[in-house]
Amino acid sequence: AFLVLIGQHGVSGWIHAEVGVALSRHFSRSAETRLPIVPVLLDDAPDDRVPPFLSLFQFHRLEDARDGSQIAGLATALRADLFREYRKTALPAELGHCPFPGLAPFERQQQAFFFGRHTDLLTALDRFSQRRANGGRVRWLRIEGNSGVGKSSLLRAGLIPALENGWLDLGATDMRLRVLGVIRPGHSPLFSLAAVLARACKQPAEVVETRLHDPGFRLAHLFAECLPTDEKQLPLLVVDQLEELFTLTRDSEAERQRFDQLLAEAIGNDDLPLYLVSSLRSDFLGQFETAPSLNAQRNNAAQYELLPVTEAGLKDIVLRSVELAGLHYSDDELPKDIIDEARDESGALPLVSNLLRLLCDDSVEGVLQRAYYKTLGGLGGALARSADGLLNQLGEPDKERALRLLLALV
Repeated sequence: AFLVLIGQHGVSGWIHAEVGVALSRHFSRSAETRLPIVPVLLDDAPDDRVPPFLSLFQFHRLEDARDGSQIAGLATALRADLFREYRKTALPAELGHCPFPGLAPFERQQQAFFFGRHTDLLTALDRFSQRRANGGRVRWLRIEGNSGVGKSSLLRAGLIPALENGWLDLGATDMRLRVLGVIRPGHSPLFSLAAVLARACKQPAEVVETRLHDPGFRLAHLFAECLPTDEKQLPLLVVDQLEELFTLTRDSEAERQRFDQLLAEAIGNDDLPLYLVSSLRSDFLGQFETAPSLNAQRNNAAQYELLPVTEAGLKDIVLRSVELAGLHYSDDELPKDIIDEARDESGALPLVSNLLRLLCDDSVEGVLQRAYYKTLGGLGGALARSADGLLNQLGEPDKERALRLLLALV
């Protein structure tokens, strides 16, 4: 939100430009870029000091800016007002009344409910915006962390919306990143890359894949063709679960090397640069030598290690996301019990999200029931319930293969 502080002399000419930006964002046609405006009258500034172009908005008053309790009260009131306004557009209809993804990562359409990682998001963006030692821009952001810590959710529901909305300083106010798409390398990283580039550039996927295999082809050639020259857009590619390049692509060394070469050359091309954001499990850091071109770029990249969510983050997830969804708990102790149970879990985010999803699906008139929480058996029981559900969706041959795989992991 934009807070406009108004003193005894009204709105100074010094900030007319800033107020203009606020008005432009507030009346934007895009819901994603629209932000509310809140005028705040300071001390004994009279009501008529609110200029006509701000009189459309409900204003708050701060009698004594030196009184900490008044500031805290104003902050509480503002948060409640903004929360109510935000909720009007926060829940897309396609999500139904349960916006929690369960064990799957949060996606962009669930960004409003992605709580607990605000500090991580801002810190990662700050590192991405830093300059390299030679003055050049950092073009690769590496998100690394243990399995289950929430890397994919941070990428999809945190970083992608933020980067598309201009949170990264690119040195020009009208410069934006164009997210080409999110890929996972899988068994064929060039096929995965071609599928995303084909959609972004509106070209047949088989044609793009053939060009990617050509040793003389560079991604810059494709970007020059499909990015409009009259728009200041820079391509951004998101590679989730980069460790698949070292695990699932083991049978195609040539394809792994080509994928490695294409990405490294593109993030090193100053004429038409590619920006890259990737996620990687920390235990695969030692395998980067099998991708030598990217490995050579690692010291030029920004790195952010995603740690387990903090207790403050857990409270945001368990309390604020539920409130935003229009739900509430059957008793005040239930959210505390969930937080206590999740506190020491390294993979708390998907476990809590899964529990909230099951509680929400079973809710009656928006009430998350303690009785069902006990029936599930808490976080662990909810995980077992979801795992059994996934297993039961498989046919008998697939179910037998899945069971053999699980037994092999024990």
